[in-house]
Amino acid sequence: MGSVTILTSFKDNDDPSSARTIQVKYIMVPCNAAYICILGRPALNSLGAVPSTVHLKMRYHGINVKVDTIRADNKALKR
Repeated sequence: MGSVTILTSFKDNDDPSSARTIQVKYIMVPCNAAYICILGRPALNSLGAVPSTVHLKMRYHGINVKVDTIRADNKALKR
């Protein structure tokens, strides 16, 4: 168990200009999980993000005061 801080980029695959990079602290936990990672409040606050599990989207403040949207990969969800 431990933690590591990594520069992490967020972007919408349909819009390369939506890329935003912030430092995210990842905590390693030795367990089987259905998720690759779970973003906590500090990362979401740094992005100014509003996640919606119902819509499988996350909106965040992008570059140039633009609101960008990340959408779930529906093909990957059906696997």
